[in-house]
Amino acid sequence: MSPLYRTWIVLSLLTLLAMPIVAIGENVKLSTPETYDVFNWEVGPNGKGTITVYLQSSGDALDGYIVELVDLTHNRSLGTKTSDPSGEISYSSIKAGSYRVYLRRTPKQARASSVKIGDFRFAVDEGKLP
Repeated sequence: MSPLYRTWIVLSLLTLLAMPIVAIGENVKLSTPETYDVFNWEVGPNGKGTITVYLQSSGDALDGYIVELVDLTHNRSLGTKTSDPSGEISYSSIKAGSYRVYLRRTPKQARASSVKIGDFRFAVDEGKLP
């Protein structure tokens, strides 16, 4: 092996060692049986975030509706929350995985309401990708 080739190998290895390590992200996947939409957000390794669910209607009040978030990765409910007057519900400390949102209606709400799940947002709280 020539000295020039040996030098090239050493310099190449030093260059590789000096390169920063880039974290590969993980996904938070959210779906709802009402719309069959699937939303994907990327977080860094061990990252966490907040999912916000927005209800919408064509004239009906948005408060008092129960929303349940289910962790499909571990097959468990993360609890139910009741919507506020703006129709907003948030779940924090959500890690990478698959989740489903359900709108739970009382019999009265089911008969006389146009309220449905409208949109979702995800904000990374920790573990942002570089």
